[in-house]
Amino acid sequence: MRSLLAASLLVAGTTVVLGGTAGAQTAEVEAAQCDTTIIGQDLDGRVHKASGYNGVIDESYQTAEPVPWSLRALYSIGGSGGGGSWGTSFLAPATDGDLRVVNLRGTEGDPTMTAGSHHTVATEWNPHVMPAGSGFKMYTIEQDGDILMREVGPGSDGMTELGDYETLPVTAVDTKAAGVFWIRLADGTQRDVIYATNGETGALHQIIVDPEEPASAESYTLAETGFEAFTHLKAGFCGGESLSVVAVDSEAGNARWFEHADPLSHSGSTLSTGRPVGTDGQWEGWTGIG
Repeated sequence: MRSLLAASLLVAGTTVVLGGTAGAQTAEVEAAQCDTTIIGQDLDGRVHKASGYNGVIDESYQTAEPVPWSLRALYSIGGSGGGGSWGTSFLAPATDGDLRVVNLRGTEGDPTMTAGSHHTVATEWNPHVMPAGSGFKMYTIEQDGDILMREVGPGSDGMTELGDYETLPVTAVDTKAAGVFWIRLADGTQRDVIYATNGETGALHQIIVDPEEPASAESYTLAETGFEAFTHLKAGFCGGESLSVVAVDSEAGNARWFEHADPLSHSGSTLSTGRPVGTDGQWEGWTGIG
């Protein structure tokens, strides 16, 4: 997976160096430069990309026409840019059961982008929830709460394919929405941080995974309630020692951005008060957010 992620790490533009011990509290946190990009599909089937930082959207793109599949999530596996153009590749599960590699391409200053399917990675692929974002590994959350960690990489023909999976020792029951992003520690080791909401209690949980030692995965509760309405989560990077969490309620059309400071220090980490993203109602009916 790391070879595929190399480009997306450059897109992120920062290497987060974190560390700590293990409780979380909600507080106002002075924001770093936190990614607030929301990519998703509207009710008409068009794909949109709304980009910004710290909850403020300042750049938007959309496809000229609807795409012929209905997205469930987007998981970044690479990106490129230069000369005013940009491109990002995603693993994208759809409601037809196909897991596709989807490429988005655009030019700065031109609000119209393209979205195309490169190839199909798997068929009849219907996990309960696939965390959106980017990690050193790919994760799915099953109906019973099991969290599966998968290898993703190029096959013998160079095409992206899924590898074997391992089941983490922690669970995320009644998951409604989930996101994931990576961090790198000062010693060079990596961690994936999964965020998952409980649709029954409204809790927000955090699962910290060492992709080289998945048996050591740990789960913490960041908020006991307040997240029950959100239908999608997308995790991303911040400058400094933070991660970004964008939570979208596509039924009401609202979105909130949170900064999670020092996410590996459970007793010292802080989750900022949610800041509105865009305008109320803007995200109504959106699916496949990543």
